[in-house]
Amino acid sequence: VPDRRIVIISNGVDTARYISEPKPASQEFVILTMRRLAPKNGVQYLVEASPAVVAALPQARFWVAGEGKLEAYIRQRVAELGMETYFRFIGMVPHTRTAEYYQKADLVVFPSSAESTSLACLEAMSMQKAIVASNLEAYQTMLGDQERGLLVKLFDRVESDYNAPMTLPPERIQALAEAVIKLATDAVLRSELGDMARRFVMEEFDWKRIAERTMLAYRR
Repeated sequence: VPDRRIVIISNGVDTARYISEPKPASQEFVILTMRRLAPKNGVQYLVEASPAVVAALPQARFWVAGEGKLEAYIRQRVAELGMETYFRFIGMVPHTRTAEYYQKADLVVFPSSAESTSLACLEAMSMQKAIVASNLEAYQTMLGDQERGLLVKLFDRVESDYNAPMTLPPERIQALAEAVIKLATDAVLRSELGDMARRFVMEEFDWKRIAERTMLAYRR
């Protein structure tokens, strides 16, 4: 098929469902990761960064939503780092309840080594959540040049690589921690990035926009 006949259209987000509501006041600062616990999703890097985050932000709490083959290793590393008090393992969350957990989060982290168009990231963006993600090409497309979230250089590449290491050099882990701390301590920046993120998703990834693009593709 000639390249000119190929049209790539992403999945979309129900922005009427994934919409932010006022978050109840809490003394805890919830840092959420909503990912399958596989090496490529990088939750292990957030675990390694957690001591530095807690040192700067004692009220930080890490919520890990998801299951997978890396769960035993992640739990072990949390224990080895003495971070059990700060981590909550939620397990698998049905898609019908994901918005509920995004709503409770103050910050959502996507430290992946491989990604296409992350629907989890788009859903969090639709809910106006501040986001920290790895500097992969896919996240650059979704989050822009620090316009709708903070990107962290975790790898010497922007392409996806499913062969994810179990840890990263200390300076990369520190960079992840610093990005989390920066957003955690700047409510104005979190609000600004969240507002821009939702606007972007509504304009580019709302299911109505996806439907329009699909109709246009068939009319070509």
